[in-house]
Amino acid sequence: MNAAGARTKRQSDALFEEIATLIVRAGSPFPTSHVRRLVLRATAQYDATDEMAELIDRLNSSLGNLSAVIEEIGGGFNYNREDAFGNLGALEAACNRQRRSMPH
Repeated sequence: MNAAGARTKRQSDALFEEIATLIVRAGSPFPTSHVRRLVLRATAQYDATDEMAELIDRLNSSLGNLSAVIEEIGGGFNYNREDAFGNLGALEAACNRQRRSMPH
């Protein structure tokens, strides 16, 4: 991987880490719009495949559900956090697969 590719990978990894931290820790009001912008920045360098679009849609849906639950019951653990975190992991895995298949 060249220097530019390594830098891009680190930036993407840092964005995914920031998103994960917000999903796990953010309270009310949940920063849904901010997280969605981070998702767009983290995935912008990848091809807009049907898989990527579906995974982003799933993550956005789970973020909306998480936001509603946090607004209703407050912070702390709930299954919506787990769902959003799982969808984020699936999206990050798809990005990593695509990254590995790119010519270096």
